[in-house]
Amino acid sequence: MSLTPQITFRNMKSQPRLEEVVWKETARLERFFNRMTSCRVMIDGPKRQQRNLYHVRIDIGVPKEKLVV
Repeated sequence: MSLTPQITFRNMKSQPRLEEVVWKETARLERFFNRMTSCRVMIDGPKRQQRNLYHVRIDIGVPKEKLVV
């Protein structure tokens, strides 16, 4: 994989298993479009009132554009 994703965890500890999943999915995205210039993934842990609800933000840089999911 040529693209190294930047993974950030908020309100939770870093989890190697979750990082591994992000790496695999990023590699999968590269099969569809190999000109990505950057990839940042932010995983926000659940709040006290919410159980098992994570918020994930993905910022992907492509030539002349930026995609946010």
